Amino acid sequence: MRTFSILTILASLFVFTSCVDLGEKFEFDFILKYASIDFTTPAVAEAGEVVLGELNVQSELSNLLKDQDASIDRLLSLTPKRFYLEILDSQSLSFDPVESLSVYISAPGQSEFLLASLDPVGDGFQQWVELEIVDKPEMQSYLEGGEFSVRLVGVFSEPVAEDINFRAAFELNGRAHQ
Repeated sequence: MRTFSILTILASLFVFTSCVDLGEKFEFDFILKYASIDFTTPAVAEAGEVVLGELNVQSELSNLLKDQDASIDRLLSLTPKRFYLEILDSQSLSFDPVESLSVYISAPGQSEFLLASLDPVGDGFQQWVELEIVDKPEMQSYLEGGEFSVRLVGVFSEPVAEDINFRAAFELNGRAHQ
């Protein structure tokens, strides 16, 4: 009987220790859908390169991670997955006069980098495009501060007579441990 009790205690300690070790090593992947950003670009007076928007964005990384049962201190990686751009509230505007698009990200103390681009944008009446992620840089240092900046640049083949309302959105791949 005493041997059974000692074996039971030793087995319990082994199981408890194994669970702790597994808990520290457990990793999971998730996708963060960052909040969309609406902005307006004034009418484009002439063909050529145009800054569509320079946007300062309040980082929501902590809240988004909480929704995934993760936190910044447990984050292992955060890389870009997708970037979208949509024209809003227009029956007549499209990406047709746009030859190419580029999106740059920066943050205080971090250098600006090219996140995504699309060249050529394509012909036809498109009001929504997905840009190609150029590189898969680690983005945690850009998004963990209070604010980051997004700069969108387009090359137009012709003028556009009216203001353009856009919505930009992106998704991130995340990896964390519990």
